[in-house]
Amino acid sequence: MAKKLDHDAFLFSGFKVHHELSEVGLSLRDGDGKLKSYEQFERDVLKIHRTYNRSWLKSEYQFAVASAQMAARWQDIEAKKDRYHLQYRTAGDDRVREEHAALHGITLPPDDPFWASYFPPNGWRCRCTAVQVNKGKYPLSDSKEAVRQGEKATTQLDRFGNNKDAIFRFNPGIDEKLFPPKHPYLPKGCGDCKRGIRNLAYNPDNPMCQACTVIATCADKELVRITSKEWIADAIRKASDGKPCKRAITVAPVPEKMLDFCEKNKIDLAPGGLQVTDDGIMHALRPNKKARGAAISTEQMENMAEILEKADIYYDSADDKRNFVFVAEDKGKILKYVFNPNYTARADGKKEKRNLFVTAGIIQVYNINWTKIE
Repeated sequence: MAKKLDHDAFLFSGFKVHHELSEVGLSLRDGDGKLKSYEQFERDVLKIHRTYNRSWLKSEYQFAVASAQMAARWQDIEAKKDRYHLQYRTAGDDRVREEHAALHGITLPPDDPFWASYFPPNGWRCRCTAVQVNKGKYPLSDSKEAVRQGEKATTQLDRFGNNKDAIFRFNPGIDEKLFPPKHPYLPKGCGDCKRGIRNLAYNPDNPMCQACTVIATCADKELVRITSKEWIADAIRKASDGKPCKRAITVAPVPEKMLDFCEKNKIDLAPGGLQVTDDGIMHALRPNKKARGAAISTEQMENMAEILEKADIYYDSADDKRNFVFVAEDKGKILKYVFNPNYTARADGKKEKRNLFVTAGIIQVYNINWTKIE
């Protein structure tokens, strides 16, 4: 759940920047199509900046925090749905919107359709919540009437007759989204996309869809980087305590030039990205290697995803090894991270083919005698 919410946050932020920069580009010319003076352009850009990063930023922050909290709560609600009903509650003060106040006290089972669309938050700066209550303590509400009130609470028509608040009809716990899936930052028709990236209706000729591909790729990389760093640190800690878990994690996608090289040279790759196991980590950090000054540091192991991204890639076919060696400089040292493609290994209780991390170490320039992949 946490990973999916983080991914959604990265995507939302990326689309927000995309929209802001698009408006900046459009503000270069005035209504007659003439190029603005720098002074006018600067004033307009600062106005756009204030709109996105002052007027809207706090509301978006508050919504993200509330969504994350309610998504986490939904997991507990799901686990205990046979024991409790769910009750809608407002903050109970004079700042509560009249439409939200009408929802206060609605009590229904967690699997009632009402909660799929009207589980809080139900708008920008919404402070409503939902709590578990003992079955039988409160009478159940009429589901159809509750939905009617929910529709009313999430209806605000703009000057064109469009309902701006309909985007809030989702459940962050069920949908595993931090922000509304139909937020106006996204193009229309995204709900029909088959790509699996925020359910966008993918059209390769649509500039928004082209932006989506770039934003989603960046979000995936950032999430992998953060997740793998935490995972490797945990694996090192547990292995040092004598409790290795025989686990594996993907630290990076297979780089495009490595994919092209393998296809050209008929080298088999396992499905998925580059993986590391706790066995591989501890082999690279073994004491005798450290004693010889040939081991990378714990920090350099934890930052593997980040270092791989800036590394040169070499192919080592000596002695039929068929390894890929990622070489990068870090803190005055030349590091290598070695991966064996399509290697059979057991991890997470499964024996399967993996593009597996074999070892890492500190090398000298004269040791680099492999085929560089361009």
